[in-house]
Amino acid sequence: MDLPTEIYARIAEEIRAWDDRLVEEKTLVNLSAVSKSWRPEALRALWSKVVIDDKDKGSMNPRGIKGTIAMVSVIVQMEYCHYIRDLRIILEMANATEEPQYVVPGFSMEDKIIHILYNSHNLRALHIRDLAMHYSRKDENVGSMIIQSAYRCRFHQLRRLKLMLNQNDDYREPDCSKSGDALLRFLSNHPELTHLELSAENEYSLEPGGRFPRLLSNLKSFEGSPEEARILAGSSSPLGSSLTDITLDIDPMDADDYDHAHWCLVRDLGLLDKPFNSVRSLVFTADCGPYLDVSMLLAIHRCFPNVEDLRGVAISPYLVNILLAETRIPNENPLPKLNSLKFDGYEIEGMHDNEWEVEEALGNLPCLFESLRTAFRSVDYMSLSRNRRPDRLHLTFDENGSVKTRERERHLDWQKRKRASSVQTDKSED
Repeated sequence: MDLPTEIYARIAEEIRAWDDRLVEEKTLVNLSAVSKSWRPEALRALWSKVVIDDKDKGSMNPRGIKGTIAMVSVIVQMEYCHYIRDLRIILEMANATEEPQYVVPGFSMEDKIIHILYNSHNLRALHIRDLAMHYSRKDENVGSMIIQSAYRCRFHQLRRLKLMLNQNDDYREPDCSKSGDALLRFLSNHPELTHLELSAENEYSLEPGGRFPRLLSNLKSFEGSPEEARILAGSSSPLGSSLTDITLDIDPMDADDYDHAHWCLVRDLGLLDKPFNSVRSLVFTADCGPYLDVSMLLAIHRCFPNVEDLRGVAISPYLVNILLAETRIPNENPLPKLNSLKFDGYEIEGMHDNEWEVEEALGNLPCLFESLRTAFRSVDYMSLSRNRRPDRLHLTFDENGSVKTRERERHLDWQKRKRASSVQTDKSED
């Protein structure tokens, strides 16, 4: 009995959404051989997501170098590119040595990947990554032709882009040797992009200067360093109505160079040069810090005045003192719409003299943020064993700024409970 085509498509799409890529693909391959009715939709789902990565983490059983080479060859030979919706490429695959049965004279592995790029007309998500992002290697500029070819493409349905490039390689085209114009032109040619993740700040000068009028005009979320975020400030498009989520990747702030790292971050936030009034969620990612003090708070307020959810910062001793005194910052009302504040990550051990004072200070946060309803602090320390449980404190506040609920878990309390449990176990065994 034949089912409506929509039913075949829906079943195949559900299978492709499973958590194990290997099981997904085997199931869809089997379905494609069941009947002529199943084959088109099974193939469409099977090739909708392509990961050209021999160490793909999407399965407990990575495809491996031979399997990945075979997959690329099948896509090219069978002309399956038009099925691809989500394409992920690891640049190191450009130098992969092919098995004899897949070798086409004058058509290298890199050429095949470029062929797939040029012919994936229905692409909606593109992720290109260099595994050697932050260090030099013997073979420079691996996959540079793939990057340059990608910049020449026009994907009418592209909505998500993730570029993670090696900061020591040079992917620039010859006519763009001193600028990021190739990347900027690509972004300008894709005004429907809604999600952008970028890591290439040492490679490009991302200063559009109003030269690309359609640049990121529909962007909803961005992730990258503050330097890379300059691409948002340089756009002449009205970003204000669409951009709601920003994640800033920053360098760790260790004890040896904390003051300078803090100064650099405040300076880099100033590079954004204008307020993004529509941003509601701001996240900082770093192994340690950054510490929220008055200068940092005011820098955030100047860039993102309407933030409602702030995550990834740690509380500084200076801010603790202000909160304990229940004072406000003179002539300032920072982040008036802040609803949720999360201090989550590693801190420098000994940054605070008294953890109980920090907890008391957190209870006074509504003195600074009138709209705050929840504050969460989960802290571990860089110098201690990572096997230990972090200290956690979760506070909620009522409309008057009073603490409504308080949930606390301190490491020392946890150690005591653990020892008590161990003693009880020993007694029961005796």
